[in-house]
Amino acid sequence: MSDVLRDTGADQGDEADRGVAGTLSLEAGALLRSYGQYLRRNQAAPGIGVTDQAALSFLYERRRQGIPSTSTDVTTYLGVSSPSGVAIVDRLAAAGLVTRVPHPDDARKKLIVPSQDAADSPLESAVASAVARIAPGHEEAIGIFLRALADELDAMDSRAEPARAQLLRQQRS
Repeated sequence: MSDVLRDTGADQGDEADRGVAGTLSLEAGALLRSYGQYLRRNQAAPGIGVTDQAALSFLYERRRQGIPSTSTDVTTYLGVSSPSGVAIVDRLAAAGLVTRVPHPDDARKKLIVPSQDAADSPLESAVASAVARIAPGHEEAIGIFLRALADELDAMDSRAEPARAQLLRQQRS
């Protein structure tokens, strides 16, 4: 990975970098618009909003990685208050999208488990189709770029707490 990223320090790079950044900025905007439209079209269930779907995607990915999740993990990932995080999990559970199961090591906690397999997600299918179009050897660079962009956007969020930033880094590694 270190051969893909370069340390530019605080500068924004040279003129060529700014030109590439402009082009990629337009593409990132198109991706975000398409993703927003996707979320509206493929709403997981009535009453499930964009933030709820972000929580569900987080839970799918954590399960795929074999990492158990609690309401606290969801709250930290989303950067919302504890009552808001619990309300999100409540909505997901009421829609049958997640279940709460006892934590194996702490009887006071519940694990939040997605009900449907992530492989059934239309987003997973779209990502798999897009990955199939990428020339071999470029996948890692694209993943690193997307992670770096997400990190830059998170750094701009003055509300991003250190615990959330750490959880996001763990999620991406």
